[in-house]
Amino acid sequence: MPSMRKIPKSFASRRQAISLTERASAFTHLVSSLEILTTEEDRAAGGFNDWRVVRDHYAHFPAPVRKGLDALGNPAVTRVLHVGRVAAAASLVASKSQGRWRACADAYLALSSVALHPRHMYGTDGSDQLSLLVQFSMTVARAGRGNPRLADACLWFVALQSTLSYAVSGLVKLPGPDWRSGRALPGIMRTQNYGDRDVYGLLRKYPQAAKVLTHGVLALECGFPLVYYRQGRYAPALLAAAGAFHVVNTRVMGLGRFLPAFLSTYPAVLYTVQGPEGRNGSALARGDNTPRLAGGLLGATALAAVGSQWLRRRRVLAGDGSERCFTAPSGNRLAYRLTEPLQESNAARPVLVCLTGLMATNARWTNIRRDLEGDFPVLTYDRAGYGSSSYHQADPYTLRSSVDDLASLVRAVCPGRPVVLVGHSLGGYLALRSLRALPGQAAGVVLLDPSHPGELHRSAAQANGARRLAGRFLTMPTSLRCGLGALLPEPGWLSWLPPDARRRVLDQYRDAGLWQTALREWKATHAEFLNHDGPLPEVSVPLLLIAAGNTHRADGVNAGLHQEIVDSSPQGALLVLDGVGHGELVTGPEPARRVARHVAAFTTSLESEGAV
Repeated sequence: MPSMRKIPKSFASRRQAISLTERASAFTHLVSSLEILTTEEDRAAGGFNDWRVVRDHYAHFPAPVRKGLDALGNPAVTRVLHVGRVAAAASLVASKSQGRWRACADAYLALSSVALHPRHMYGTDGSDQLSLLVQFSMTVARAGRGNPRLADACLWFVALQSTLSYAVSGLVKLPGPDWRSGRALPGIMRTQNYGDRDVYGLLRKYPQAAKVLTHGVLALECGFPLVYYRQGRYAPALLAAAGAFHVVNTRVMGLGRFLPAFLSTYPAVLYTVQGPEGRNGSALARGDNTPRLAGGLLGATALAAVGSQWLRRRRVLAGDGSERCFTAPSGNRLAYRLTEPLQESNAARPVLVCLTGLMATNARWTNIRRDLEGDFPVLTYDRAGYGSSSYHQADPYTLRSSVDDLASLVRAVCPGRPVVLVGHSLGGYLALRSLRALPGQAAGVVLLDPSHPGELHRSAAQANGARRLAGRFLTMPTSLRCGLGALLPEPGWLSWLPPDARRRVLDQYRDAGLWQTALREWKATHAEFLNHDGPLPEVSVPLLLIAAGNTHRADGVNAGLHQEIVDSSPQGALLVLDGVGHGELVTGPEPARRVARHVAAFTTSLESEGAV
């Protein structure tokens, strides 16, 4: 007896899906190569893709690879390869023949994209990456000589890649306050690279429409996986909306290649969303092992990632075994290290207390500490939540919480001993705040590129940087708790640290606790700095401010802010280290040695003047 269940209509056959996907992707390559052939000035002397300059980015590659890249960088070779790409892409688009030559044309487009990518380092975008994946998939499908299982695996790969691209794009935007509030699209429209004056004017005139459009983009991207709901019932509508979205982006934002690049994935999506039965109830014999395999691998990877994150968290909390612990009156547990000079005659020298910046642990002081600890006692510690220190206070966090914790730690670990506070970035501002909490004990303060409470009001660069930080802090803690820490690239400054400290610092950097603590501190700092009004409090002890020359050069406002801090002390001095960056000032081996010498000289001068 025939089934009364309604059989879903088939959207596309396997052969149709491959042909349409292949042609649309080839059209993307065609447009890309034609654009490159008509913009020779970009690769000429002084152009942004001048190979004589770009090749320096590949100086660390093996000699044979560099030789091959230099050959591809030859203008004549580049031109010939792109002419070949135009011919291959045009033949795939125009010809209806299904001969085996199509696999060769697909392979040429995919391989030439990889080979020429270094040559066109600047100017490529996500459309080029997507079209490479699609063309490579079609190469494999064609090379299978009609193997249906292999062809289905390739179509599933393209469809899942497209779905993932939309969903991730939306989920990444979702935590951002600008996207949730509806300010994102007007902000993009006012930019020079992707904006449009007329559209920006309309969005400013009709803010409610701007909000609806912004939320519509979020809903479309986050909800794109619904194409697979109920065997593709809503797939045509969702794909039509997504296609219209790219058409608008082509006109407004100039993202022309994104339109054919993403459209090339739609046939694969339509092929994979339909049920396993065709129009007349006959089996399509579609192989669906790819999504099952992908789901299994994804689940196994997620479990491994969560387990890796759990082990990383345990290593971070355990520390390196040399720290001691102090529980502050707030309930916070602080991990610290106090080193004393070996010479008995130096036992009474002032203690140098080091305060880290935002999102940094005491290991960042390793180079400076090792240069100073032979002559001075050095106290380094992690604020509550960083490294192996833990946050337990019941009251809401404010910067005063960190000041009180530090004062309690100093009084407990260095009772009656004079101290010199040495603070970097936010740690510099906290050092200034801590002077009043340690009356009679703080003999001096050294500030390394310190934060100024008025910087958000007076420096556009600092205000823009603050907005970027806020968005990053919103997403990172959750991502890392989900086990994505291994995907976080090693920071460039990690190589500045001694080899024995790098593994521990990398664990800390990839731990959600560091980012969660940084978010907590940033919110408190942002609130306090926004409410700052008036002059800085007077500093009653000698003060040395060591500024990074690159900080002053990048933003001239910082020079004035630093001078105000110096002027707040009757015994203030400013020293600028030229050619040094903000983070490099503390972590970089050579700048750290220079900083250590200046800190030692400053502390020695306090002793000779009887200030300690």
